[in-house]
Amino acid sequence: MGTGIRRRAVATAAVALSVLAAWVPSAPVAAATTVSVWIQTLDACNQTIGGVGLSLAAGGAATVRVVPNSASRAIGGGCPAGRGDCTGASPSGCAVFSLTPPARGTQTYTVQQLSVPGGYTACDGGSACLGEVANFTLDQSGDVLGATVTDTLPDGVVTTQPASGGSFAATAGDPIV
Repeated sequence: MGTGIRRRAVATAAVALSVLAAWVPSAPVAAATTVSVWIQTLDACNQTIGGVGLSLAAGGAATVRVVPNSASRAIGGGCPAGRGDCTGASPSGCAVFSLTPPARGTQTYTVQQLSVPGGYTACDGGSACLGEVANFTLDQSGDVLGATVTDTLPDGVVTTQPASGGSFAATAGDPIV
């Protein structure tokens, strides 16, 4: 076989393998697992509240949930509550968001209260509150990082929960409150 024929045969084989490689389906990609992020709505004196509308937003997209109505129950730990509790068969005042971790890096989320049931004011700081938001970051492994709640009081003072300086785990046992 001459040199020209060998080159054409090698080139033809290379093209055939390229076409075959493009045609063969790749291995299926595993479905991304979701992470449950728990949020509990409490009044200023540790009572759970149902019927609260919450918005969870990241990158311009938002998801809205209404916390199911259920019998209010007291959550211990001072006033306002430093930690919540969404464990048990029928957790009171709790909403859960199922999130898919980012493929790479992190994604920051903001949770805002959209509405409250009758008889309640929309924040813990008083009737002239400017607003309360929760922020957290979800990393590619599904870990919730730095979950805190910031409340701007009527006098402009900003408070952050948990007061311990740590962050909420956003689990059923340590929901964002």
